[in-house]
Amino acid sequence: MYLHSDSSSDFEYDVNHVGRAMGVIYSFVFTLPFILYFSFQCLSIRVALVEIICIYGYSMVPFLPAALLCAIPFNIWKWMVLSIAGTISLNLVLKNLVGSMMKRDDTDSSNTFWGKKKDGPILGTLIGCHFILLLVLKMRFYHHAAKAPTTSDPV
Repeated sequence: MYLHSDSSSDFEYDVNHVGRAMGVIYSFVFTLPFILYFSFQCLSIRVALVEIICIYGYSMVPFLPAALLCAIPFNIWKWMVLSIAGTISLNLVLKNLVGSMMKRDDTDSSNTFWGKKKDGPILGTLIGCHFILLLVLKMRFYHHAAKAPTTSDPV
């Protein structure tokens, strides 16, 4: 926001953004992997919890350059940059987790209830969570309202 203000007196900072950003990122990197781990255990997909957390941690890397590129004050540009970062992040997660889903053992009789028909909802959940992250980042942290002109502003 500092880059978008005309002077330092117009700039208003909110330190609470740091806490909110930490909450969003840590939720995505730790809470979602816990949920996926327990879902995978129910579906007899053997992936270690640490592995899922690492995959999600590394999937945040594309958002580092995106954060810098989002300083450019064009809304369409921000959508494009965040969408590209989200796509790269999702690709990394899917590449690493879909292989584990495909090589699970479905010959086990205890797995007949779940079967491979639950792969679609899991993939949909992974895609949906990345889409929600993208929307939260854009609307909460990269949404800057345009300054309304006042009567004292020269035309």
